[in-house]
Amino acid sequence: MDDLSIRGGQLIDGTGAPGREADVSVSAGRIVAIEPRSARPAHRVVDARGHVVAPGFIDIHTHSDFTLPINPRAESKIRQGVTLEVVGNCGFSVAPALPGRAAMLREYLASSAPWLPFSETTFADYVAAFPPTAVNVILQVGHNTLRLMTAEMESRALTAAELEMMNLTGDSTGLDMVTMPQAIREQVPTSNFFQRSGYERNPVAIRHNTVAKLLAVTDSRMDSNSNLPGAKEVAGAF
Repeated sequence: MDDLSIRGGQLIDGTGAPGREADVSVSAGRIVAIEPRSARPAHRVVDARGHVVAPGFIDIHTHSDFTLPINPRAESKIRQGVTLEVVGNCGFSVAPALPGRAAMLREYLASSAPWLPFSETTFADYVAAFPPTAVNVILQVGHNTLRLMTAEMESRALTAAELEMMNLTGDSTGLDMVTMPQAIREQVPTSNFFQRSGYERNPVAIRHNTVAKLLAVTDSRMDSNSNLPGAKEVAGAF
């Protein structure tokens, strides 16, 4: 016997196929059958007639890493059908916090997350300690946070080793956009930096062959910077 049967709803399955009436059977947290007018028995039956049944929505741009630790139930998202959030956007993330710089990160994010505790941590340890939540979460490393950990609030160009440290750890806005030639940057159609799938669909990006140029410049810079003295050692701090 299945745990759950959702019956009579208009099923939108996420494949792009037209909606259809179908019953969805669930056992052990997994969908085990999708069929019209199912006769499979279940412990719980939900009458979904007049409703749409669909996979959970993915919210690709949120800042819920500031709120999920204090509200892991995430009711506002669950009630909208969101089951996966991508956090650490706009360059802001709560980690990493290198030794001696947790207070600076706390001050930097105070206007956005004054309620959060900050302590020295690697990003891996931060992810491991992130609380269980009602939604699935993808945590990104914020570019601004990396910059803060690397050069504090100094307004200056970063050294090659510092750039490499940021490249190796990854970031949520695309450091590659900051370091690539101005001629290419001027042709990038949005300010949201390196989102490859978005650029591949953007007519401006297609016209200027932006994706190929981004990848070529990024690969070249990564190859050269990764061999500079001290680059790997600095990145090892993460």
